[in-house]
Amino acid sequence: MRCKICGKNHADDALVCDNCGQSFDGRTKVNTKKDIYVNGISLLLFMGLIHALGGLVLLVLAIKSGLPYLIGAFVSFLNAAIFISIDSRLSRLEEVNRMNEENFNKKNVYEKN
Repeated sequence: MRCKICGKNHADDALVCDNCGQSFDGRTKVNTKKDIYVNGISLLLFMGLIHALGGLVLLVLAIKSGLPYLIGAFVSFLNAAIFISIDSRLSRLEEVNRMNEENFNKKNVYEKN
């Protein structure tokens, strides 16, 4: 089974995509962290990469034309760093939440037995 949102392949008996959280039975997403994807990567990371590319273009223009483009390149690189750092922090937070949930589920299984 292939996820409609992120394109990841899963086993036929899977209920939820473990990458983006989309349920395969047509209901709402379980996980809201990376609900928007562009070519398989999160939107925040995609925007960071686009801003970094724009910063490189402005840096080349700054070599030819001067200070205004240099300021624009600096701002674009700053935006790229912000987007990418937010995406990485959310990814780490999602991983910690997943691990806590797994530990909580294991604890509940042990208590039931």
